[in-house]
Amino acid sequence: MKINTVGTNPAITANDISTVFVGNNEFDDRSVTLLSGANLLVGTVMGPFTANENLALFQSGNSDGTQRPKYVLAEPISSAGGETKDNVRVCTIGKIDSSQLFFDGTDAIDTIVSGVGVVKDLMKDAGLLVLVSRELSSLDNGASFA
Repeated sequence: MKINTVGTNPAITANDISTVFVGNNEFDDRSVTLLSGANLLVGTVMGPFTANENLALFQSGNSDGTQRPKYVLAEPISSAGGETKDNVRVCTIGKIDSSQLFFDGTDAIDTIVSGVGVVKDLMKDAGLLVLVSRELSSLDNGASFA
């Protein structure tokens, strides 16, 4: 992973996407609308605006379409001022590691989107199977058991 600064904000500019997208993934290029000063990482959950299908950061409290999580960023993007970026690589289908997902604010994989459903179920309906991993290192061979 390589971390650079964009303005005064740190931004990851190169990282290994193999830890985010873990199986049978398909990708597409989409337009993404960014807020001023946004630095979005690989693994950021995105939703499409109903009006134009451009993607934006998923936010469960919105009512403009972006409250429906349907895509995951496959490349980092940033913006000094609010703008729309074209040809941004996103994952459209496949298995995703839940521990590698990024959300805005208090949203998470188990957030309930009012009148819509639970985030992980909405992502599954869109073709993104979110895998929840468990820490099992204490069960590795050679570990001592009390």
